[in-house]
Amino acid sequence: MAKRIIPLVPEQIDNAKPKDKPYTLFDGSGMYLEIAPTGSKLWKIKASLNGKAVKLSFGKYPDISLAKTIRP
Repeated sequence: MAKRIIPLVPEQIDNAKPKDKPYTLFDGSGMYLEIAPTGSKLWKIKASLNGKAVKLSFGKYPDISLAKTIRP
């Protein structure tokens, strides 16, 4: 059975601190926020195109807020 992803809330994003390596906070449907060691937060989505897995970036948080993201 697939793991259920609980959508992110703004407090989780604001409280996310940088670590030694990049890490992700998943929001569901392939969308996630990648937190870099520098502290930058970038929205990305995993999808498939012509049968190949691709990762697309579509903006930096807070320029693209949680309210502006595509939500399932």
